[in-house]
Amino acid sequence: MANRLDHYSRQSGNAANDIFGFVASQPCLICKGSPCDAHHLKFAQARSLSMKVSDEFTVPLCRSHHQELHRHGNEAAWWANVQVAPLEIAKRLWETTSSDHASADRVGASQGEAVE
Repeated sequence: MANRLDHYSRQSGNAANDIFGFVASQPCLICKGSPCDAHHLKFAQARSLSMKVSDEFTVPLCRSHHQELHRHGNEAAWWANVQVAPLEIAKRLWETTSSDHASADRVGASQGEAVE
């Protein structure tokens, strides 16, 4: 898992792309298949005027399950029906990428590199 995260962190250079690449590299929460999309959990946070949910609320879904979820219409009910708690998983994925950025920043700073 760490190798995949390192790969995406080096490629993108920005936190939003890092979380999307990392989440998309994980297996689907429903069928364990891949490739996956990084799905924003819309019910996780109040939104205003078409603002997207924060990137910390993303989970991996294969294209088939991602489309199924959007066709269903009631996201919270869909997750309850498949018996998966996506908020807990999104939190773990976010913490994994956040701690990796903090580690990379500390290493860069100790090697005299600029820290973003």
